[in-house]
Amino acid sequence: MEILRKDAIINKLHNNQYPLNLHNVIDVIRNRYSLLLNPEKVQIDASYHQKSEQYKISVNNVIGIFGDEKVKTLLLNEPEETVGKNDRKTDIVLCNSNFKDLVSVLDKNQIFFIKIGKSAFINLKFYDLENGELICNSPKKHFKHMELNDFTSDDLINFKKKKAEFNDYLTFQRFEVDAKVLNGIQI
Repeated sequence: MEILRKDAIINKLHNNQYPLNLHNVIDVIRNRYSLLLNPEKVQIDASYHQKSEQYKISVNNVIGIFGDEKVKTLLLNEPEETVGKNDRKTDIVLCNSNFKDLVSVLDKNQIFFIKIGKSAFINLKFYDLENGELICNSPKKHFKHMELNDFTSDDLINFKKKKAEFNDYLTFQRFEVDAKVLNGIQI
């Protein structure tokens, strides 16, 4: 009697419902990863030629945050418009926030940014490690690379680890079940 029940369960798993349900579960998970990797834009208080401005900025557009104790510079891959009546576009945004607050607002899930040295947070989306250098893969010319001697060996280890985690997120998000047949069963 137990063998018949086991065979019935196996047959249920191999009918058309199992692959469809599996596909639906993968879709839900992929959508959640999509929300992690494509969060909504956040409003940043900044300045433009010493005038107060506000920008709505996506973490996916920030190449890096660089600066000193007072002023932080956000380098953007694409220009962003100001919020409100002044429709200025810029790809360099200056902020008076501290690094911790700025990074936590832009990257709530702590996926994109990693601290490099004392005065930089770079977006893992735009950087790779090649021949001992951090190379910016953005077509923008603002900040093309940083020598490894600009940060510590701990920074290097953290970069490699966090970049691998970031690539895992990207890999899963791109994962698609686009086959018409899964394990020999029509979807």
